[in-house]
Amino acid sequence: MSGTIQSFFDFLKFLYLRRSPSMPFIKVGIFLIGSALSVGFFFDVNASYGPLTVSLDGSDRQTWPLVIQWLMFGAGFPSLIVGLIVQWRQVKTLWRDAQRKRLVTVEHRGLTTPINGTLSSSVPPEFIGRREEIFIDQTPYVSGNSRVDDPEKSLEEVLYIRRDIDGRVKAVDKKDVTVIYGGLASVPFTFLAGYLIDDDNEVEVMDWDRFKGKWFHIKAKGREAREAAISGVEEAGAADEVVVALSISYKADLLALAKVFPEFPLVHMDSGDYQPNNHWDREQQDRWADQFVTLMRALAGARKIHLTIAAQNSVVFTLGRNFDRRNSPAINLYQYERDEDPAYPWAVAVPRGGNDAQIIWKSDGRRR
Repeated sequence: MSGTIQSFFDFLKFLYLRRSPSMPFIKVGIFLIGSALSVGFFFDVNASYGPLTVSLDGSDRQTWPLVIQWLMFGAGFPSLIVGLIVQWRQVKTLWRDAQRKRLVTVEHRGLTTPINGTLSSSVPPEFIGRREEIFIDQTPYVSGNSRVDDPEKSLEEVLYIRRDIDGRVKAVDKKDVTVIYGGLASVPFTFLAGYLIDDDNEVEVMDWDRFKGKWFHIKAKGREAREAAISGVEEAGAADEVVVALSISYKADLLALAKVFPEFPLVHMDSGDYQPNNHWDREQQDRWADQFVTLMRALAGARKIHLTIAAQNSVVFTLGRNFDRRNSPAINLYQYERDEDPAYPWAVAVPRGGNDAQIIWKSDGRRR
């Protein structure tokens, strides 16, 4: 019952904000009828008792010719009726869509950053359908400045995200399902979430604006997408293992990488625009993702990639969704902890083939 009520309100919001083809007819009709009445055209209704008599008279109480007022009214009334008919048909179509379609919101929380509003309540009104909510909560396993205390248990919260989505909509046609992802979580788990969700359904991405305290939909803004500069590919040559650093919204700690991986060549993909608000354009994110996929293919000769990403949540998720699992080397995606030694203590080994994701430890004395 609650799902139906939610769908009804989503439908009303969408209908209110949507540009309908019926609105020009309705507006013209109201304008003409209102104009006819405002210039002096009135209806006089006379009723009497026994015998019952009802009469309807039109009278001109101002200076406009009555025929002009009738013409305005006669043109406005059909326009209004046509608009209402078109609107009613659209209402029925949208209501059927709202009942047939499904919206699966996946809210992913894995940092200590406070979030006041739920993802589900912030979904843009243009997305209609019965609501299904999935909540991935890794916050019990983080502390302090969002330090991940137990990567293994955190990993378990993400591993079955695809199964959870499919279980909610198993009786629904895939084309009628939209997955809306948003969250704040550690880079390796965010990338893995995107990798696992993949493209089985239409996927939309939202991100949390920490300055405004709101969820925002990542959509195309019609701006020219910038390309990130890529260096070190030729130097990597035919190396067996390569370190790849992506500096998107922040600058990756290249000195720490050189200390942790002194024996491997470094490839750097650098946006050159280090600010937390450089990522709200979907076309820009797609361009970075295209470059990332191309880079991974260029390094396909390597046996393993040690990867680190300095970017906002939605960018990392988009990179994970676009990762080419067939034509790319195996990757370990590292978590950055500035105050630890090593600064890249553990990674998620992204699954390939029949393998499952697992935590790989870099620090001494821990499982490697």
